[in-house]
Amino acid sequence: MATITKQPILAATAFMDRSNQNSQLVGAQALVQIGSNLYAGLAGNSSPSFAVFKSTDGGKTWAQKDAAHAPALAGFPIYEVIAAQDGIYYVWYGDGASVASQAIGYCRFDPVTDTWGAVHASPVIASNTAFLAIARRSNGDIVVLFTSQLPLANDVQFGIFPRSTGLWGGANNFFNTVSGISNPVAAVVGPDNTVYALTQDGAGPTQIFFQTISPSNVVSAQALIATIGAGEIAPGLPVIWNGQLIFPFTALGGGSPSMFVGTPLPAPVWTNVALALVTPLADVNTPIAFVTPQNALLMFVTLNGSIAAPPYQLWFSTFGTSALVPPSGKTLYYDAVANPPAAGPVDEILKVSVIPFSGSIAGMVGMQLTPGFPPENAYFLLPGCVPNAQGN
Repeated sequence: MATITKQPILAATAFMDRSNQNSQLVGAQALVQIGSNLYAGLAGNSSPSFAVFKSTDGGKTWAQKDAAHAPALAGFPIYEVIAAQDGIYYVWYGDGASVASQAIGYCRFDPVTDTWGAVHASPVIASNTAFLAIARRSNGDIVVLFTSQLPLANDVQFGIFPRSTGLWGGANNFFNTVSGISNPVAAVVGPDNTVYALTQDGAGPTQIFFQTISPSNVVSAQALIATIGAGEIAPGLPVIWNGQLIFPFTALGGGSPSMFVGTPLPAPVWTNVALALVTPLADVNTPIAFVTPQNALLMFVTLNGSIAAPPYQLWFSTFGTSALVPPSGKTLYYDAVANPPAAGPVDEILKVSVIPFSGSIAGMVGMQLTPGFPPENAYFLLPGCVPNAQGN
């Protein structure tokens, strides 16, 4: 079993914040193992602030790095974070003291020097939704999809922050609005650096479209893959697994967590696979697609609740190692009530990030100690064991 039984370790205070509703709920933090060290990229709106914490002892203790040079922000930016072997990448949109008003900002934290790089920004972007989706190519270039009011109203465009310079490469048309306000859902990069992305259009019924951006940045035609009920979808973190595109999501208008599965990778045919993990209630956290070191596909999700009875537990289901075999059940990964942090009982689990860690699965969660509103603290979950071939 991969159930976490060790007490969570406080990594940072007041860096998790769910008031940023337009960010991917599980993408507002990032966790990565680089060599023998662990890095956690955290973000929150309470200051607002970005921060990178480092652990040199397997997550037992954490220290913030180069706090003096973290991007200076103001207002309530919409943000996304990606952690990779060559750094922690931050992309945000909104009012910021270090960038022009309503611009897309970019900054990379360097794990070699443990310092922040320069802040770069796009020109002013006119948008009324400011949804972002980002993906990292193998050379470190960050592809950003965003909603724009120009040149056409409520269209999705994309731009690139190159790893070499960090300088914005300009906006390019990606998705043309069909029936309403369009937003990027999520994006993931394939082995050949093709970007695979989903967008959503309309406010009910919502249409889901699939498109690609080639390695030379040629955009494919829009392909309608699904029409769902009223309301948009909240994206989870996607992966590519055994040549299949896995895009987990939760329908905000109601419904259980699900995932769009596209097979094969070059020209996918899409299915909508329900994740029968929990009973859908009012407060839904989006699922996380995760591939173990043994190549098992796991889907994490919190046990959903309401504001009065928030989620306390984190579960996962295993789909197999080679084929998309429906899971036979779910496994408890962490229970915040049965195993609270040393500082006291928690109110809820809000955000989760997981990584392969020395052959096991490690996690970072955002939790708050007392009922109320954010900010929340960030806790590191020590791995309880090494998962077997089924991810258990």
